[in-house]
Amino acid sequence: MTNPVRFLFDNDFAAPPPDAAVPEEELTPMIPVSEHEARLAQVEAEAVERGRREGEAGAVAAAQNRLAADTERLADAANRMIELLDADMRRIEGQAVDLCAEIARRIAGHALEAYPHAQILALIEECLSPLRRVRHLAIRVNEDEAEHLKEPIETLAAKNGFEGRLLILGEPDTAPGDCRIEWADGGILFERQNVLQAVNEAVETFLADRGGTADPVGDNRPDPDETHDGSGPDAAEVVTGPGDSDHG
Repeated sequence: MTNPVRFLFDNDFAAPPPDAAVPEEELTPMIPVSEHEARLAQVEAEAVERGRREGEAGAVAAAQNRLAADTERLADAANRMIELLDADMRRIEGQAVDLCAEIARRIAGHALEAYPHAQILALIEECLSPLRRVRHLAIRVNEDEAEHLKEPIETLAAKNGFEGRLLILGEPDTAPGDCRIEWADGGILFERQNVLQAVNEAVETFLADRGGTADPVGDNRPDPDETHDGSGPDAAEVVTGPGDSDHG
């Protein structure tokens, strides 16, 4: 015999009876498990492949960006090196031209000292042949050189068949080594200083085109404001117009 329950305070006699427990339905798979697993493996493989491709693309893009930046830096460095090399080349060229001009000046100076009248006689000989039928020919030289030049000039005149009157004039205003040859309708002027000026201008023009600078050739450069009877920077200049009135 069972003992009766004396207190039933925990029971709610007004509540409806609980529903009977519903058994859980057994889930039936829509596709076979093997096929599901195969598809899952395929999706995972595709995800891995997609991640690999994206990673490779990102790595390639990063490498290309680094390569472009490195190339730009190398190009800038190369341009700077080229500019430095160009500046050095211009400097070296300028120094070489200066050295050559100085050597030429020294050689010319020694040659003029050894053969002070050679240039004058060469110029006169060049002029005598085309001017051999001129009636009067005046040759103006430095007064200290006139006596020394008289005999060799007369010898050149006879050698070249000069038929006119030959005047050899020594002038104090004519620098040693300079010469002016005049005839009725023209003349030729030779000045050593003009030779130096012509050399200086040629050197300066060359270096200006190359972006360099040069030191002037010679100890004293001629004043560009000075004029010598219309003479210019040429070593020997033809002076056109009437000659000296005493020899025309």
